Amino acid sequence: PKKLLEPKKPQEKTKFCCMLTNNDRGYRRLAYPHFMKFSIDNGLLTESRGRFLTNMPSIGDNGYNEKSKLAYIKDFKFNLCYDNSGASGWITEKLIHPMYENVIPIYWGATDVAEEFNTDGFVHVRDFESLEHVHNHVLEIFYNKSLFTEIQTQPCFPQNKIPDCAN
Repeated sequence: PKKLLEPKKPQEKTKFCCMLTNNDRGYRRLAYPHFMKFSIDNGLLTESRGRFLTNMPSIGDNGYNEKSKLAYIKDFKFNLCYDNSGASGWITEKLIHPMYENVIPIYWGATDVAEEFNTDGFVHVRDFESLEHVHNHVLEIFYNKSLFTEIQTQPCFPQNKIPDCAN
């Protein structure tokens, strides 16, 4: 928790985007293949090392070891991290892991995520009219260093305070 509350410093990232998922549940079934096509069409690589849409070798333990997952995602600008469900209150490690490593999450999930997390610090898919609008925003962030830094250095939580429900 301490690292999540420390002021974030800008970090140079060398890779575009990654995803680690072993299933196509929820909105992922539609959105992840669409994002993969978008990145290819724009000459960018989204690495997928889980069992769903795999295009790179496994990280060794299929992402089940949290430390190896964190070590893997730290070099990316973005992490595509949709939760299995969009249900209110359903927020998992998928959002926290990239924040922990100063990677910008591209997140879809709980309708009430803004009650617990600072939505200025990630791409909240629900804020956009379509996947194309999400993708255009990701490209804007990718190519605009100051915008990337602004989003990357946002505190994880509103008022930089861990919500009571997480204590």
